[in-house]
Amino acid sequence: MLALYRAGRQGEALGAYQRARAQLADELGVDPGPELRRLETAIVAQDSALEMPVAQHLPSVTCAVTFLLTDIEGSTAAWEADADAMAVALARHDELLEQVVTSRGDG
Repeated sequence: MLALYRAGRQGEALGAYQRARAQLADELGVDPGPELRRLETAIVAQDSALEMPVAQHLPSVTCAVTFLLTDIEGSTAAWEADADAMAVALARHDELLEQVVTSRGDG
């Protein structure tokens, strides 16, 4: 009910109360409890206490994202000349990059 009311759907919130009241009466033979009745009364009255609390203004969290782009100079010619040697060189290249990035302790 409260979520419906806060979403600007007062009529639907009151409808939810009526359905809950009817179901409680039909299935359990009881009336809604005091808290549910108070909520219904507050919704009818459009009580300002039901409004969403104003969130504290918190500073925005910013972080840097770094992209590292690398190239092996002459790699196209190296692949064509000796693919096996280039595969070894590329694996070593990747190992070195991993070492550099993780050596900072936050990678």
